[in-house]
Amino acid sequence: MFQTRGRYARELTAFLSFYGVNYAGNWIALPALVELAHIGPIVAQLMFSAVIMITSYFWHSKVTFRGAK
Repeated sequence: MFQTRGRYARELTAFLSFYGVNYAGNWIALPALVELAHIGPIVAQLMFSAVIMITSYFWHSKVTFRGAK
């Protein structure tokens, strides 16, 4: 399903932007979940990771490798 069409620079940019945004989001979400929502740090990170796994599939199928079949 995930296959390059040879547009390496565009695909790499889309790939890196997804994980860059999620890395920054993790720096915001983890302290908020732990301090404000009083969720344990391990559980909070597991929750955030689950969201990343799900959104990663959709991002890469619709944005990073769009049109690749």
